[in-house]
Amino acid sequence: MKILIVDDEPRHCRGMAGMIRATRSHAQVIIARDGVQGLEAARNERPDVILTDIRMPYMDGLSLLSKLAEGDYKPKVVMLSAYNLFDYAQQALRHGAYDYLLKPVDIDKLEEVLTRIEIELSKEAAERRKAEWIQDRLAVTVTAHRKQLVMEWLFGTLSTAGQRELERMGLHQGEGTIVYSIFRPGREQKSMLSANIEELIHDVEAFWSSFGNALSVVLHVPGPEDNRNYNVEIATVVHVQGNVLRERRSSLHAELDTLNARWDSYGRLTHAVGPGCEDLGKLASRVYRSAMEASTYLFHDCWKGVLFCDELLHTRKQPSFELDGEVFKKSLQGEEAGTAIRLCRNAFEKLAGEGQTDPAVIKDYASFMLTKLQNSLGDRLGTETVKRLAEASVESISTCESFSSLMEILDACLAEVHGCWRRWKHDKRELVIDSCVALIQERFMENLSLESVASRYHFNVSYFSTMFKNRTGKSFSDYLIEVRMKRAEELLAGNEMKIYEIAKCCGYRDTKYFSRVFKKHAGMSPESFRHLSIPLVQKGENL
Repeated sequence: MKILIVDDEPRHCRGMAGMIRATRSHAQVIIARDGVQGLEAARNERPDVILTDIRMPYMDGLSLLSKLAEGDYKPKVVMLSAYNLFDYAQQALRHGAYDYLLKPVDIDKLEEVLTRIEIELSKEAAERRKAEWIQDRLAVTVTAHRKQLVMEWLFGTLSTAGQRELERMGLHQGEGTIVYSIFRPGREQKSMLSANIEELIHDVEAFWSSFGNALSVVLHVPGPEDNRNYNVEIATVVHVQGNVLRERRSSLHAELDTLNARWDSYGRLTHAVGPGCEDLGKLASRVYRSAMEASTYLFHDCWKGVLFCDELLHTRKQPSFELDGEVFKKSLQGEEAGTAIRLCRNAFEKLAGEGQTDPAVIKDYASFMLTKLQNSLGDRLGTETVKRLAEASVESISTCESFSSLMEILDACLAEVHGCWRRWKHDKRELVIDSCVALIQERFMENLSLESVASRYHFNVSYFSTMFKNRTGKSFSDYLIEVRMKRAEELLAGNEMKIYEIAKCCGYRDTKYFSRVFKKHAGMSPESFRHLSIPLVQKGENL
């Protein structure tokens, strides 16, 4: 509680201040020496209670009371009077004083008056809070009703009574346009959105108010049950002459960039400005639909978040998607994914038509391309990649909100497909060479050649030769000779077969050629190898 003591006698002031502090240590006490000082202190400090003497120089207590009554500030004024001034005290009560105390003031009487004042101040504060709450609720109700009428007007469902009500508000008639704004929150900022919606709406409405009378209405606010649409959608009715927007269009783009930049840390704010019209009362719903339909084209990054309806061509060419399937598929099978990604980007940038192509068409082509890749290369991509391509074509592409984000999705998918293709080719090469090795070990006695085996597996001879050496560490002919010579050694050491018979069993029809190859491999002729091997075999049998 703040208490002002007004008295020209310093001793009385000190005594009153001491009594107040003795019973109310929390109270703030202010002292004035006469009515003039008291009036100035009252206006500056606005105390809850004023204890003022009646008889003072310059301005007495009654004059002070009269001056205070002229303003809206109404403190509780308690008059201090001597017995011989009792009539003045009664007069003060008639002029609005709260009470009076006789001098010398009794501390119990003072305490009783201050207690009553505290109770009344508490009641008055509660009543003010209630009145303010009612006023706030009334304002909210009025605003909500007003915005509901505007929404019905924009949707074309406004009743006749609603039209009359809007006319009284001054919103239903005149020249102007409708702006359809969408705020798309970032993934991390969705939980913070509810706390900033009012500020967002205020910023949008304040911006368009600089052009004329404007009212922003929230069309959609994400709730807890919204699993997909986290966007805030706002329609702003702007009463403005068409030439104003046309003349300020270039600067307006820069001004909107500044507004949008304020919200960049939370998400992406875009605006589609409807066509200007001379009579909003009749054409508002049509203007609103035009702005809303145009807003879908803000998907294209080239508009930089701001699009005027008349910037879209009324007669747009049928979009065409020019991507050579064979060239594209071949580039995906190349050494680097970059070529395929560039081909894809070029095709989609041409399809976008400088922001004039319906985003739904672009997304359909993107989904179709991934589905076609999935179907044509599915057996070579792996389960997880096929699953991701399916998710991208069904979910990610349909919900992406900009051309650049669509390109990022396609880039990632193509890079993954290219990686899978490379791994598949590597795995396939290894399987082919492993199969070739098994073939050599099983059929080394036949007339095998690099050309015949490469043809068997449908590979170019040179490419097959390189693959074979990379996998085994040996050339095809060296590996074949090694297998044949190993078998020749086993036959020479283990039985009584003739040399020509062993040569034939190892794939050689010419015995002399077999002997030369064997000597080169073992460092001795087949006969010498047999001669040296027999004692070893016999010794092994005797063990």
